[in-house]
Amino acid sequence: IGEFGFISDNPQESKWIVAFFAWLKKKGIKSHYCWCMSPNSVDTGGLFLPNCLDIDCRKTHLLQEFWND
Repeated sequence: IGEFGFISDNPQESKWIVAFFAWLKKKGIKSHYCWCMSPNSVDTGGLFLPNCLDIDCRKTHLLQEFWND
């Protein structure tokens, strides 16, 4: 899996990423890269919020849950 991501305040995209992570877990796939660091990515945003100082906790929480299984 290459790069992927989602806009965390978009409910439809949030549903998609949860389903996608469930599929990855089912397949045993943990090699991937998601999101860029910068919030300037138009289609997925980044791990940082628009102020470039704070982290998007919704995204990092999802990653932490995924990687801790």
